[in-house]
Amino acid sequence: MREFYQGPPVAGQYRHAHSEPIRWILVKPLPHFIFYLGPVLTMPLGAWLAIRPGGTLLKSISRKTRFLLLVCGITGIGLILPVYIPPAHYSAMLTAAIYAIVLQGMRYLHLWKWNGQATGLFLVRAVPMVCLTLLPIRAAAGRLHIPVPVTVIHTSYTEDVHNTERAQVLRQLGREPGRHLVIVYYRPHHDVLREWVFNAADINGSKVVWARDMGAVQNKELISYFKDRYVWSLEADEKPPKLSPYSLVERDPTSFAHLKARTPDFK
Repeated sequence: MREFYQGPPVAGQYRHAHSEPIRWILVKPLPHFIFYLGPVLTMPLGAWLAIRPGGTLLKSISRKTRFLLLVCGITGIGLILPVYIPPAHYSAMLTAAIYAIVLQGMRYLHLWKWNGQATGLFLVRAVPMVCLTLLPIRAAAGRLHIPVPVTVIHTSYTEDVHNTERAQVLRQLGREPGRHLVIVYYRPHHDVLREWVFNAADINGSKVVWARDMGAVQNKELISYFKDRYVWSLEADEKPPKLSPYSLVERDPTSFAHLKARTPDFK
């Protein structure tokens, strides 16, 4: 927890905001822009601003659209006030307004003609076609072996930072008989965003309980409290993470008789 608040996730953002406030303010809308619009949905908005069907930018924006822009603008100001960069879901309440503005831009764009040809209509039709083409490709990216970057910025073409390896360990232990205690070991420079230790609200009633390594003495106290559980050690920063029976527990060694030391298959 200390590393999270004193490290890059929190204190690092504060240092950036303090040293480069203008640049930091300009960066904050970027995750929201990428998540809700991206290059495909930006195209009709950019074309709308470029052609200005009403002659001027102000005339091309209807009164209802101005209200939507006002709502987005005021909310956007609120989103840039915090020191940290707010995630995209912080602006979820603007979803309807954002896409209403996009549709309004497409509405104006489809009337545009260039050299007598319905160029605007072609562009408007191209937007949903591109989206429908990209959707199955993105959904099947794993099976098609298409590399998908992992980022902390939520987009339709990247993956979030998820600890899928923890889920696989949890699934493996869930298939084993009895209840389990997993003591997790981190290396000094462990990525704090890849957390392993969190539990359900009913810790004592959980089939698997997770705990950080606290040293041999305190680990023994924890093991004594959960004396009816099989105890495991997990090297979280190994590639792949290594799960094995805890070796320092002072209990009947036959308690691990049916659970041989093994490394889970993380493929």
